[in-house]
Amino acid sequence: MKNRIKSAAYLILALSILVATNATTAPAATDKERSAKPENICPEGTRQPWLWPFDWTSAWNTPIGTGAQFGAPTHPMTRSLQKVSKFWVYPGIAMHQATPGDPLQKMEVQSLNGGEKGVLEILAPAGIIGESGPDKNVVVIDPSGYRTDQFIVFEGISGAYTAELSRKSSLLETGVASYDTTGKKCVLSIGTRAFGGDNAGGLIRKWELEEAGSINHAIALDLSSFQLSQDIVWPASCKDRFSFLNWGAIPYGQLFAIPPDADITTQGLSSYGQKVGQAMQRYGAYVVDRQGAKAMSIQTDQYVSKEVIEILREDFPALVRQLRPVLNNTFAASTKNHAAGGGQPIAPHAPPMCYKGKMLGGGRGLDAPGLSGEKQ
Repeated sequence: MKNRIKSAAYLILALSILVATNATTAPAATDKERSAKPENICPEGTRQPWLWPFDWTSAWNTPIGTGAQFGAPTHPMTRSLQKVSKFWVYPGIAMHQATPGDPLQKMEVQSLNGGEKGVLEILAPAGIIGESGPDKNVVVIDPSGYRTDQFIVFEGISGAYTAELSRKSSLLETGVASYDTTGKKCVLSIGTRAFGGDNAGGLIRKWELEEAGSINHAIALDLSSFQLSQDIVWPASCKDRFSFLNWGAIPYGQLFAIPPDADITTQGLSSYGQKVGQAMQRYGAYVVDRQGAKAMSIQTDQYVSKEVIEILREDFPALVRQLRPVLNNTFAASTKNHAAGGGQPIAPHAPPMCYKGKMLGGGRGLDAPGLSGEKQ
């Protein structure tokens, strides 16, 4: 009887997703938001990689599976998640799209691509700044629409930028380690976030929060030392240098999700909170970094308005109360059918990528093969 109820809950959730999910092509740019929404001339049903990045097989684009096993409210990771009293939402990653007409900017970097000190010259819009968060993260996408330079502690003015660390990445790849990293030490850093993955992963974007019908990827979570442990699990491949201060139960890379039988429409959430809650229920939320001051956070790009951020901040505690750890999100189980926790995916996979009319691959299409019986 219990299994039948659980199966029915998955079926109802998946059917509601198919009804709600529309084409995810972002609208055309305005002059004010050129970096937020580049001009789109791609076919219906495709996605631009810098607005919705990574290959469809990425952990960020992998739906929760019907085989996912959720920790109870009394589980140590659930309890650790509830330890904080501060819930932050802020623009944590500044995303900037470069064009061929932008100036060539010099960036003096203390650790160039993770190595020695050096000077990087890239095309970048004038006047870019690091975001308001403590890490001052910046991602500059070159005119290809998918190659990026990622920075942390980014400061200065045009012609005199500095950064603590830079790394290069591609938004056409998975953005995380493509092998099992659980239990290992720091073995790979793609971006500049502690968990070792690309900075663009799990970021809440203006176009999907305020305009699109749904958010179709997992959300990034930053936790405090009171919540985090000193361990890593896939898809994390690293941890921050202050991880020795952690004394919680949650490893870097841990997946949380809202169980499918939870009704988020009864939590008094705004439309923005419901949209983030649906993403957490369908794709989950991965722990990517350490946050100070007994706080946890989710982050947006720089184009989400202050008013919307404040509304989402009010919703955040209710979302956290619904989150449960996914206990079997192993590399083997989650990559077999591309469903986190195994089984069949309860939500669509990501469609193909396209930029300025050029098809870039990396998609499977907005389907839910677990419902149709299609083999993975």
